Amino acid sequence: MHLVSYYTYWGTTGCYPVDPIWSVDARWLQSIFDRLNAELAQVAAVNGAGYVDLATPSREHGVCAPIAQKWVEGLIPTSPAAPYHPNALGYREGGALVASAISGG
Repeated sequence: MHLVSYYTYWGTTGCYPVDPIWSVDARWLQSIFDRLNAELAQVAAVNGAGYVDLATPSREHGVCAPIAQKWVEGLIPTSPAAPYHPNALGYREGGALVASAISGG
């Protein structure tokens, strides 16, 4: 069994008005994901499960990244994806990380 983290969405700043979340709110929202990811990692460790960290490799590919580099979309998606969900590139890159972890790579 593997637990998979959430991606990094905003990092330490927002990118208003590209994504209509003020920097202070983006930092707070990201801190919620960071705490949840830390909890997931701890639960995985305590229970002998694998943990797949998507947050670290997606750090430069969040909502505020250039369109061709982002793995997750903002409130107003710039590619076919739901708001605040991975886009095709995010699924491809995240899926490769999960597949590697599952196969022991």
